[in-house]
Amino acid sequence: MIIIPRNKKVILRCISVIVIIFSIFFSYTWKSGYTFGDTFLNTIGLKPWSNGSHGTHYTVIYSLIIMLAAFFIYAATTKNKLVTFVYFICGFIIIFFVANIML
Repeated sequence: MIIIPRNKKVILRCISVIVIIFSIFFSYTWKSGYTFGDTFLNTIGLKPWSNGSHGTHYTVIYSLIIMLAAFFIYAATTKNKLVTFVYFICGFIIIFFVANIML
């Protein structure tokens, strides 16, 4: 069992929340059709789509991986790690479906 000092836990939690917010904006498509993640991936030489401008959207997959890593890091700083991680995942799924219904 790894014991992390309290002040480092707070820093890790803040960084995790910032990374979660970044992950959301990384894959968000604005009304104009602009996606920050697509631009970033093109800039570093990776394809954001599997087949030109359609197919599998790799930006979303990268965003989900980043978000899951942030959820895991945040949960690792709590007493009940598994419960916290499950709450994050359930909350994300609920927010995702509500946002899709509303938009």
